[in-house]
Amino acid sequence: MSRRFCWACAFFAAIACVAVAQPALCAPVCTFRAVVGQNFGNYNVLSINPVKTVGRVQYVCSGFAPGSASVTLTLSTGNAPTYVPRYMLHAGVHLNYNLYVDNARLKIFGDGTPGTFIYGPVLSADGVVKTVNIFGLLPAKQNVTAGVYTDTITATMNY
Repeated sequence: MSRRFCWACAFFAAIACVAVAQPALCAPVCTFRAVVGQNFGNYNVLSINPVKTVGRVQYVCSGFAPGSASVTLTLSTGNAPTYVPRYMLHAGVHLNYNLYVDNARLKIFGDGTPGTFIYGPVLSADGVVKTVNIFGLLPAKQNVTAGVYTDTITATMNY
């Protein structure tokens, strides 16, 4: 199985970003096509409702025999030393959040270590762009100071 570092993207409280795929060194290859990071918007510390978001990653594989590109995706912990909780930082203040593989936001998107899940393995057809949704949750009632909170998450694609 080949392992490629694919992208790193800051998850901003107010700004999303786009990543650039690394060029292929040899065929066959899978690369990211687009990344839409989490955008939690303005956080209201008095709100009783958590903030839910959806980001996404698109990738494409080429040069494989039909049905032979088995892909998995993992995400890093970002600023945090563990997956529970992940947190964004502003001037040393933590704003807890997490990323999930499921819309119910029960399965933490990580590296497959206990308590985390990965995307895949998924067989990818040659030249077909696949979209992977990443579901974000920012819990309510966190007593934090005003500012722009950020985290950088690294995604790794294995194929």
